[in-house]
Amino acid sequence: MGQITPLSFPSSDVNKEGKIAVGPSIKNCGLADMCKDNEFAVHVYTGKDKDDEPKICVDGKYVIGKGINDAGRGINIVVVSNGKEVIRTGHFDTWQEGKINDTVLKFSFYLCLFR
Repeated sequence: MGQITPLSFPSSDVNKEGKIAVGPSIKNCGLADMCKDNEFAVHVYTGKDKDDEPKICVDGKYVIGKGINDAGRGINIVVVSNGKEVIRTGHFDTWQEGKINDTVLKFSFYLCLFR
């Protein structure tokens, strides 16, 4: 076995219950079809560049977006309780100074999740 190298984690910003802002509401998070009774709607949009921030909608409310719960570059997450309540949001900046990524990745998806 070789030597163990300590892990370094990117900077993070995590919001906990009671400190979670809610942005604009949109019926069914923009899904054309309504989710079943035991499901809830989710929309995730990554953004396409530094001027187009990510968005996450849960059960008709945006909880990650421009000016909402510190959305930003890297990984943005939302933790939802079994009762559809947003209990945490997080932003983890995974960009590293001096590294260049020539590929621009942007995606957007809509889905219904089981409770």
